[in-house]
This record gives sequence, structure tokens and C-alpha cells, in this order.
Amino acid sequence: MPAAADLAAPGAAPVRLPGGPFAFTEGPVWDNAGALYFSDGFVNRAYRYSDGACALFREDTRGGNGMALAHDGRLLVCEGGGNRLSAVDTTTLGVETLADSYGGRPLNAPNDLVLDRAGGVYFTDPYFPATGQRPIQDAEAVYYLPPCGGALTRVWSGDIKPNGVVLTADERMLLVADSFGKHVWAVELSAPGTAEGAYPWGELAVPPAAYVAGPGGAPVLLEGYPEATLADGMALDAEGRLYVAAQQGVQALDAQGALLDMLAFPEQPANCCFGGENLTTLFVTAQRSVYALEMRTPGLRLPLA
Repeated sequence: MPAAADLAAPGAAPVRLPGGPFAFTEGPVWDNAGALYFSDGFVNRAYRYSDGACALFREDTRGGNGMALAHDGRLLVCEGGGNRLSAVDTTTLGVETLADSYGGRPLNAPNDLVLDRAGGVYFTDPYFPATGQRPIQDAEAVYYLPPCGGALTRVWSGDIKPNGVVLTADERMLLVADSFGKHVWAVELSAPGTAEGAYPWGELAVPPAAYVAGPGGAPVLLEGYPEATLADGMALDAEGRLYVAAQQGVQALDAQGALLDMLAFPEQPANCCFGGENLTTLFVTAQRSVYALEMRTPGLRLPLA
């Protein structure tokens, strides 16, 4: 199995992108037209990085967190502060609410998302008390929004703090990060939006102490969760390896869930995505900055990304 030095391109090291400092960067998404979008949810802003420069893309994002490109070219946003999943026109900045409730109650705080080939959307809906979020739903769950919209399906909920979510290339399995635990969970799918089982798929390295983001992004000691890794956003490469942004770095797991090694960054990673001309750049949002690391293996090409 490759070591971390074999995952990055020869001689590569994290490079901080221009811009900032930010409050707490999150939600990176590459648009294949040469631009990287990312969120700064604690100050309700989103940014666009292109041609070597970073510019403000949008304000009043209602705690925008995870983002993804929809099949129609709009930017889908998990709005933790707005309790909704929204779609943003990248030209007009017009916003449409796609989902904001389940079972007659508002969502908790949508966090991260992934699309399937048909255009359906899976997203996680946890809550984080350190940032003032409170439970509204009776579970912290993964939901599915069908391609044509309509009612949400609660795909799966377990005794975890669901955060980052990715879909395997064959679309038979969701991988879900547990921020307050040490496992990445696999949710087996029998059909879009239908789970047939879930189990701990991969085990992450646990830090001596975990610090969650509090008000304004300031670190707050997390107590009562001795196995917390603060696993957050994730990305898959073309060979099935999983990269998990966590407190100690970006942890790399092989296609069977075995921990390979750790990619170190100057600041604590929160999320990651592949981009660049050949999808060989791993973009990592990390606290007050965004970093780029050249990799040997390109990322998994996402639907219409």
C-alpha cells in the first residue's frame, strides 16, 4: 500500500492560495471551467478562485457550508444557518429553496452533499451545539432529494454525527464521515435513496484531544467523545481511495477502508475536493486558508462536474 509520500506528486507540498485570511473555509467545489468555489460560512460569504485570484462570489449565504454543482449548472448549497438545501444561479445569484423540512419540521443544519448521475442529491443534516445549533429533527440523518424534486427521503440515521458524504463510482454505497467518532460509515444502497444496511467501513486516527469550531470559527474543546476525529468533508480519487479532512490532517484510506497515511497541512482541514485541469489538484479548505496539493492520481470525476 502506498505511503503518504506516494500519494502526492513527486516533490509536491501544500500551497496556500491567494486571499483571506478567512474565518472558516469549507465546501470546495471545482466547476471544470477553471474555477474553485468555497464557502466561509461563519461570515456568510462564498468565494470564487480563478486565474490565480480570489474574489467574493456571494454574500448572505445563511451559513453556507458544503457545496456541489447541479446538473443544470447551478451551485447547490447546504445552508446550516438557513436550515435548507438551496440552489444558486452562478450568473444571476438567484436562489431557490430545494428542501427545508422533513416530516413537517425544519431540517437541523444541512452540512454536506453529493449528487448521483441522475441528479438526485444526498445530504447530511447534523447539528453542532458549539456553534449554537440545536436539534430540530428527531435524528441526525442522511437524506435524499429525487432528481425532479419533491419530498425528501430519510435514507439512514445512526448513532453518529454525520458530516462529509461521498458516493462510490458504482453508486452502490454512500460513505459518511462521523465527526464525533473514529469511523467512516458505509451505507449500502439497493436503489437511489434506499438503504439496505450500514456498517463501519474505515477507521481513522484519533487525536489526543478534539477541538470543534465554535462561534466565529474559534476552537472549542470537545468533551465526552474520546474517539472524535472531527472527520469532515471527503473526496474520492479515481482508484477508489478516500481522502478525509480531519483534525490531524487529510487522512487517506484505500478502497477497502484501510488507513494509508496522513497528508499534513499548516492548518486544520475541514473539507477537500479534486480539481485542476486534469483533476490532479487536491484543494483543501483549512480554517483561515485554502490550500492546493498536487497528487499522483486524479480525483473521481463527479457527474457533470
